Amino acid sequence: MRRDRNERYVKKISVLTVLLFVLCGLIYPLAMTGISQVLFNKKANLDIANILKSKGTL
Repeated sequence: MRRDRNERYVKKISVLTVLLFVLCGLIYPLAMTGISQVLFNKKANLDIANILKSKGTL
């Protein structure tokens, strides 16, 4: 009986770990990238070399 309970806890913890990994490691970064592309399209697509060239420091 105790072993069954422990197996259920391990299963729940494993599912929660995978769920949080997918949420925090994949969905959130992709959502933030998408939002930044929409809100700050020109700035989000610039690279540091273009920024420095425009300021005349490169």
